[in-house]
Parts: sequence; structure tokens; C-alpha cells
Amino acid sequence: MLIILRHVISVYRIPSRNKKGLLMINGFTFSQYNPMYWYCTRRKSRNCQAKARTDAQGKLRFLQENHTHEKPQYHITPTGHCVKIN
Repeated sequence: MLIILRHVISVYRIPSRNKKGLLMINGFTFSQYNPMYWYCTRRKSRNCQAKARTDAQGKLRFLQENHTHEKPQYHITPTGHCVKIN
């Protein structure tokens, strides 16, 4: 059973240079593993186990937000690009 957690505030797709996408969910970034599975971008460097799942239309269907690190700070430019501040 897939559950959307009630504390999801924002989901934003970030343009990426490679074919895989990036999602920002509640200020944390997730890298696309395959068309429906996403893992925290700090999965390897911080052993973060946070993950998400989207459906075929790209809608968020599951979120496990057990991050092992602080939320990074980003600035989103008017053109939609995401710039990491810290």
C-alpha cells in the first residue's frame, strides 16, 4: 500500500543536465533512480535512506523522509534553475 504523508509541503521538479531528473521535496533533493523511484541525493555521502516514489504521471505517491542530514539551502532562479547555497 502506498501512502502520501500529510506533511508534504512542496514538490518541485528541477531541470537537470543529464537524462535523469531531480525532485525537490520539502527542501530536500532526490535523484531519479528509474522512472518511478527516487533517492535522496545524499544517499551515498551521508548514508541517507530517504526515498520517494512517483506514478507514471509523475505524481508523488510515497515518501519516506528519514534524512540523516540537515536540509540544504537552495535558490531557485527565475529561469527555474536550482543553485545550492551551502
